[in-house]
Amino acid sequence: MTDSSPDARHQFELAKKELQLALMFAKVSSSAYSQGKLQHAWDARSKAEAVRARAVAQLVGAVAAGDEAIDTMLGEVQDALASLPTGSESYLWTRAAIRRTAV
Repeated sequence: MTDSSPDARHQFELAKKELQLALMFAKVSSSAYSQGKLQHAWDARSKAEAVRARAVAQLVGAVAAGDEAIDTMLGEVQDALASLPTGSESYLWTRAAIRRTAV
């Protein structure tokens, strides 16, 4: 990594911090689950997964720095994912679809 660009080094550092945060959320989730606090455990797990995904994105960005094809594909995937409903939105969409089919 000594010959990598400053931007790539910065992305690696950000990814490292994100992974540390994800680990903390995973430990909180485990602790909450062992105490029977299932909603708290689920929330912490969900946060851990989201932070881990950001860390992976940072790492991919660092590795792919300067590769236009990968940058373009990452942008397309990000745009496609951004247009998908979130967990609560998909629940509402499902409920609405069930009501429409039941009528």
